[in-house]
Amino acid sequence: MTCKNKTIDSNVAGLYIAKEECLKILPDNPIWHGVEVNSYKELCKMERY
Repeated sequence: MTCKNKTIDSNVAGLYIAKEECLKILPDNPIWHGVEVNSYKELCKMERY
């Protein structure tokens, strides 16, 4: 038995961020915030949440 492939073929990219409890550890129910950027260069300029 093989696992079903869960992919979406799209040219759309999105960015969501959540606050960590500790470095690289999310809480049990993280709150995800969508972030809209106009270009990938803007990602480097974003303020930390």
